[in-house]
Amino acid sequence: MFESNLLSQINTSSPLPTAVEVQFTTSISQSLYKAFQFAHTLLAEKSDRAAALLPWSDEIYLAVSGMLERLMLQHADTTFSEMIFALRRAEIDGPLAAAPLLSTSSTAASGPSSSGLRPGARGRYLRWLLLGPPPVTTPEERAINFINSNVPSQMRVHASAPADAAVAAIASPKAAAPIPLADIIVTDAKAAVGSEVDAAALSQLKSVELLKAEHAPYGYLRFKPLSHRNKIISLFLLTLKPYLERKAEQWYVRNTDASVDAVAMRNAYAYRYPHRAAFLRFLAQYVYPIYHVIKQGSRLLYMMCFLLEMTLYTSPLHRVFGIALRRCTLEDSLTTSPRAQRALLIARVVLLLVFCGFRLLDFTRNADGASSPRQIQEEGLPIPPPPALGGDVPLPEDRSSLPKAGECPVCRRHVTNAAVCLVSGIVGCYPCLQGYVRAQRTCPVTHQSMGVEQIRRVFEC
Repeated sequence: MFESNLLSQINTSSPLPTAVEVQFTTSISQSLYKAFQFAHTLLAEKSDRAAALLPWSDEIYLAVSGMLERLMLQHADTTFSEMIFALRRAEIDGPLAAAPLLSTSSTAASGPSSSGLRPGARGRYLRWLLLGPPPVTTPEERAINFINSNVPSQMRVHASAPADAAVAAIASPKAAAPIPLADIIVTDAKAAVGSEVDAAALSQLKSVELLKAEHAPYGYLRFKPLSHRNKIISLFLLTLKPYLERKAEQWYVRNTDASVDAVAMRNAYAYRYPHRAAFLRFLAQYVYPIYHVIKQGSRLLYMMCFLLEMTLYTSPLHRVFGIALRRCTLEDSLTTSPRAQRALLIARVVLLLVFCGFRLLDFTRNADGASSPRQIQEEGLPIPPPPALGGDVPLPEDRSSLPKAGECPVCRRHVTNAAVCLVSGIVGCYPCLQGYVRAQRTCPVTHQSMGVEQIRRVFEC
């Protein structure tokens, strides 16, 4: 069955988009963010106002993308990137959208332990809970499942088995043996992982929907527009969720940086706030990596299931909130209001302007002889001048106690592994200055108040 599911990824009869289209929509959203950051960086070199807003570049993109996505979701049930591939967001409707029944009788309320529990009911319910409505099987598979229901394994018919083998199985004396417990477990497991559809719900489908299901496993689906609640949730998933993920990634990079300055800053923070630093260290070492693995693993699992048409949802959050992607139809273009058509036209124009403006900035930058975009990201903004001191650095009256040139003021030996105190400019051994400042919290010569984070190592060639 997997071979037909893979071939159906290029089937235009399916109302669902292909996995390639879904990946393209995700990559386009990420590319738009990178293009905005690059354009803002280019403008910052030519405009002081743009340079002043550069630290809030993520927040500006959040506001702009939020307004555009809200406009698209409100009038067309689509997003900025999904609009390019003529995709829309919708909710599942119809008889197969509901959870499958666990019991065959009216005693279903008595719980799963009831004697009227349907075979494979737990597996079908678990499958619906994780992956959503199952695809409709082909008529041949439905006929084979009907024949094999409540039949021992010796008498079951397989699609590849010859007819004489089935007759020999019926004539075998082992056919009259009772059904072993292993066969019941296998039947329930197959119902759990298979794409068996509830017969009662299947009978409620229209003939046109069953005919569509012959060409695509999910051709029977009925869709309804997004509710106001799901529009707000979609807006959150499209704008605020990526923003929070980027901020969390930046925080993780800062707290796992192995450079000398970053380690010194974390040590100074831990010295001042030990409990808070221990909690942040626990988040950076355990919580965030586990969350990242779970998020990426579940997303990959759902994309594999979507590729094999085992589910109609493209992500775990879409399954939780019941949001599905579908292709636009002729009815959508006929029923779309003029206001929604204007919104789609504005979105296409904005996308074209963003692309053309980005290329124009790139061309003008290259014409002026400026550096490449990669060099912009590496160089960043110019380094500001150091702050001027309020007054002269005080020195003790007895100059005999001052260290000589090249001598450490703490150990009184030749300076090795040199470091400098930022508050006074005194140079000494890095371990000596670290130990003295950590204990005394002052400069060893001027006795000015300072911390270990104000010690910088001096690297000599």
